[in-house]
Amino acid sequence: KEVTDRLWGIFNEQLFLLAEAKDAARKNDRIDFSVHALMYSVLCSGQSLSLLAEHTNFRDCYIVGRAIFETLLNAAFILSEGKIIAKRAHKHAQQKLYRNLKRELKIGKKKIVLRREPGITPDKTLTDALNDFTSKKGREITSWTEESLISRIESIEKKYGESISGDFQFALFAIYRHASELAH
Repeated sequence: KEVTDRLWGIFNEQLFLLAEAKDAARKNDRIDFSVHALMYSVLCSGQSLSLLAEHTNFRDCYIVGRAIFETLLNAAFILSEGKIIAKRAHKHAQQKLYRNLKRELKIGKKKIVLRREPGITPDKTLTDALNDFTSKKGREITSWTEESLISRIESIEKKYGESISGDFQFALFAIYRHASELAH
């Protein structure tokens, strides 16, 4: 119990530091907005993880931990690759928001539709984003990047070294697969 309490305290201290880093990053115009949004997401998920751990809901901790891992990995990947990847992440988010204004799910004869009325007419920027994330067969491309998790970790290692990429490698090894199995 004492070790668990100490680890939980350390984790909560890390969340506090992340909140301070997020605020500092917001003031740095060299950091893309998409990274700010990802940091905010990690902070929120981290608070959820803390509550789950406090109540010993460790199964769900893996699932939230996976979301935190992927979000941090994407932020670090964007920072390691620069403006082109940051722009791609931003375009993906834009087109995803637009597509979510009208969603459909049909199973058998039953169809569920969610849409915003009146609709929004896409401008050139949004049209370009929609085109970038639509396949030749007219289907949505759901992933914002073609790089695998391992490729992203390798990119981070090239820019920031093994001490940073090693933490991502460990998280991939220790959390990712277990969370996938628990969620499915």
